[in-house]
Amino acid sequence: MRENKLNCHTINSTLHPTINRNKKYWRIVCGLLLLYIFIGRGVFAQNTLNIKVADKTSGGALPYVNGLILQDSTQLSQKFITDKAGNYQVQNLQPGNYRVSLSYTGYLKMDTAIQISNSKEQEQVPKQGRAQQLFIYLTPKFSQLSAVKIKAQKPYLEMDKGKFILNVQQSALAKSSSAWDALKYAPTVITSSAGSLTVLNKPTVVYIDGRRVHQSGEALMQYLQGIPASNIDKIEVIGHPDASYAADISTVIKISTIKYKDDGIKGNITFRGIKASFLHKYINGTVNYKKGALYLQSGYGFGYAKIKSLITMKNWAKPDPSG
Repeated sequence: MRENKLNCHTINSTLHPTINRNKKYWRIVCGLLLLYIFIGRGVFAQNTLNIKVADKTSGGALPYVNGLILQDSTQLSQKFITDKAGNYQVQNLQPGNYRVSLSYTGYLKMDTAIQISNSKEQEQVPKQGRAQQLFIYLTPKFSQLSAVKIKAQKPYLEMDKGKFILNVQQSALAKSSSAWDALKYAPTVITSSAGSLTVLNKPTVVYIDGRRVHQSGEALMQYLQGIPASNIDKIEVIGHPDASYAADISTVIKISTIKYKDDGIKGNITFRGIKASFLHKYINGTVNYKKGALYLQSGYGFGYAKIKSLITMKNWAKPDPSG
């Protein structure tokens, strides 16, 4: 009997490590399965949104339209530009509420609210996700003017050798805005009220009639706001400058003004006022001088703004235990 007990004890001692290893193995497997269910599903549940932009009047595709995708109408999710056929595909969209904002030269700005939902069918086939199609039609802003003049003149937007050319004189922008306002309608260009100016989301350098403008931010904005669009012939947007530009220049905006045929001095002065908490006052002026083959242009801008700010301060005091 004593010998049998020893044998049983020996067998149990031998099997016990194997059982423990099997338990650890199955725990790992179960953990990985749970991780796949809770995390993997969220990854595969991402959606694809196919955007198509066209002219509301003719139905034709609109190329190179600037767009923003905002999540919950406030948080910037993505910036994009449609291709030459007016298409753009947004990938990896999580379920939620979004707003698509589009802007294009000569067209009214369009904001469209969309909802990306996670349906039961999508959960059953998580690896495929779901593709949604969004058609957006933009309304021409200057349709009557285009109908009268576009046949005899160049189109106000061209693409040549990888650069966009905005022919300002071929649109109503020439009669109702400044150089800064015209840039808002140029493809791939994004401006802000604080004076930031980018092309393809990269810093840019501005040239006017071949001369570099050594200003940036609000100073550059005020200077361009002082140049009437009626003085501008065309604006070229270069997303990939060639070797003729310095290596540190990422993108270029070239503004070509109208060359006056008559000799003499011409100029303009612009006053602007913006009412916020206080009145913001701006004054800009440009002077053009031509004598034979000599042509000179100069400009100056000045602004005064009083800003109201609110500062909240909180102080905490810890009682002195000795007191």
